[in-house]
Amino acid sequence: MKVRVLQILGHSVLAGYVTVALAGLLELLVGLVIGSDRSLDFYFWGPTFVAPGLIALTAGLLVGRRSPRVVSWFVFLIPLIFSTWEIVTWIRLEPHGIAMGKLLKDNFLGAECGASECLEEVLITAPLIASIAYAIGAEIARLSVARPRAARHSAGNAY
Repeated sequence: MKVRVLQILGHSVLAGYVTVALAGLLELLVGLVIGSDRSLDFYFWGPTFVAPGLIALTAGLLVGRRSPRVVSWFVFLIPLIFSTWEIVTWIRLEPHGIAMGKLLKDNFLGAECGASECLEEVLITAPLIASIAYAIGAEIARLSVARPRAARHSAGNAY
């Protein structure tokens, strides 16, 4: 049980936070090559989250398939807890009268966030999306490994 919890924590950090850090590094490198401007954020962060999602999906395909299935079932639990906590905090602390739906969309999902509010996308939403992509990648990799084994066993029984 203790080993599983440590595996879930390790894969959760890899899936949600290491992949987001790699996406940030990749954005910096692309920005240095082509010139940095705000339009890169659209492709790397909200509202598309393409870079963290693809990096995490790849990590799940390569690393996640070696982990027990229960790990990929719960790998997004920590980012989900952080996301839930942050959204509830925003709802409780923001002054009433502000369009809360638009505020949450802009700060957690949208491309219309302000300077520090964009951190919500990078630190809260991107790890959640990345960890879900990691779990999907791990499950796809497991299915692709399990299918050839099943085919070998059925082919061996056919004779």
